[in-house]
Amino acid sequence: MIENIKYSGELKELFIEAYKLTSDLLSEKMDEKNYIRLGKQIHEMVDRALAGADTSGAACQAGCSYCCNPTIFLTQADVYVLNDFLHKNHGGESRDNIISHFKNRHELTKGLGQNKEVFYRCPFLGKDKSCGAYNARPIICRIHYSMDVMACKRYSGRTYGTPLNMLVGDALDKGWAIINGYRAATKEMGLGVEMVTMEAGILGTQKK
Repeated sequence: MIENIKYSGELKELFIEAYKLTSDLLSEKMDEKNYIRLGKQIHEMVDRALAGADTSGAACQAGCSYCCNPTIFLTQADVYVLNDFLHKNHGGESRDNIISHFKNRHELTKGLGQNKEVFYRCPFLGKDKSCGAYNARPIICRIHYSMDVMACKRYSGRTYGTPLNMLVGDALDKGWAIINGYRAATKEMGLGVEMVTMEAGILGTQKK
């Protein structure tokens, strides 16, 4: 167990829960099936945590998709869950189109750090601006609640996306406590802690 956890109270509990879950599942076997299992359980943990978060000031609503255009960074568990969704729900031309979209997007985002973004529509975003992969969406997508839709609109075309002070802090804090618990476990197991862009992650999991 790691020492000197920077969190306290509920955030510390979430961090430890994510750490233990990740350690336990990946200690069994580090394969795609177990990563999918881990990712789904982490997502359930995030959703439970956010059910108790104060999002009363959130301005998000159906059809608002400004946050579906910036570069999004995923954990490896996120990647496997999303890739599993892609292959189970899209085949043939539909899947080929999504992969092609990711390839085009990757040309723009490869080499970016997490302090840089490129705005490029998510291939899972539907024509009605609803998420076509809602149940499999990554942690980052789950924890972003904006307090100002017009501010999101203004920032959606800039080099960097929605400033953190425009987002609901309680949701972000709980989400990142879980992400960091996951990352602490993977680091301890020698798996690294780096998050990857959605496109790099998905393209990296495609079988040759």
